Amino acid sequence: MKRMVLVISLVGILGLLGVFCDVRPAVAQGRKISAGEVVDRKTLKAFVLRGKKFLEGIRTLTETAKLRDIFRAEGEWKSGSMFLSILLKSGAVLLHGGDAKIENKNLIDVEDGKGKKVVEELLAAAARGGDFVDYHWDDPSVEGDANPKLSYAVGYVSGLSGKNLILVGGYYQDVSNVVTKIPKMERPKITASEVKSKETLKIFVREALRTFRKALLSKDYSNLAHVKNAFRVEGGHWKSGSMYVFVISDEGFVLFHGGTQSEEGKTVLGYKDINGFKFIRGLIGAAKAGGGFVDYYWDNPAVKGDEAAGSPKQSYAIGFTLPDRDQLFVVGAGIYQKIK
Repeated sequence: MKRMVLVISLVGILGLLGVFCDVRPAVAQGRKISAGEVVDRKTLKAFVLRGKKFLEGIRTLTETAKLRDIFRAEGEWKSGSMFLSILLKSGAVLLHGGDAKIENKNLIDVEDGKGKKVVEELLAAAARGGDFVDYHWDDPSVEGDANPKLSYAVGYVSGLSGKNLILVGGYYQDVSNVVTKIPKMERPKITASEVKSKETLKIFVREALRTFRKALLSKDYSNLAHVKNAFRVEGGHWKSGSMYVFVISDEGFVLFHGGTQSEEGKTVLGYKDINGFKFIRGLIGAAKAGGGFVDYYWDNPAVKGDEAAGSPKQSYAIGFTLPDRDQLFVVGAGIYQKIK
């Protein structure tokens, strides 16, 4: 099993000297610290606070979707193992700057090598208005590593949603043994495996919209991670083979993908089938019109030899907005068969 590690910006050995000896020069007032310049407490804090200001200025769904690529690209916001991640108040990871597989995992009960619940401490640090958290954890990439670790956490208000979130930097823990727990959820009127007709597809998507929207409206996104995890469970209520839920912005950026998580954050507006039909534009148009079906051709993973031409697929899409927001979330799902 591949080792899964959570790293929300790791302060290097040289930086650790600065943590305890404070030999680094003061950060120049107003200077923008990038990921590669983090070497001690002062630069770590400055880097995280810069990220906070940046995130509070995010106002659109498209900007939000782009954050994954922005935070994971080597350069300004990421330098090797130095990067940022966003947590929910529940302890779940909303966005991870290094490993998408860790997103939506709840780390509230994860302890360090001395029994400290580090994420719980990070949430408390953010609640204090922003603070450092010291802890211990062996780094498997460094032989004999027993150095103390340092992180900085601060709360911020999302410029898009108005939700209270937590930004963290300088945090490392092995979370390979964390089990994703999904609380019991209401069964939709039609499950993924029960979609056999246009009408059942329509009901399924509308149920997905209702569930996803409710999660977005939950206090500080408390139910969002649960819903995303539930939408990905193969054989569960929301996924059965090629039947899964997707959510995109009205500008064609993937906000959630129940089938392939790596699609999230990508722009798919230009996707077209063998006939040149830009079906994503069609799905967005259907959603803007109040909901509708779109027929096109696309590669069916269950069919060998259709990679070039694709197989007939029919999807249903519908949109929703949030209170006091005019940006459209497009929710959809599709089936690889002729249905009536």
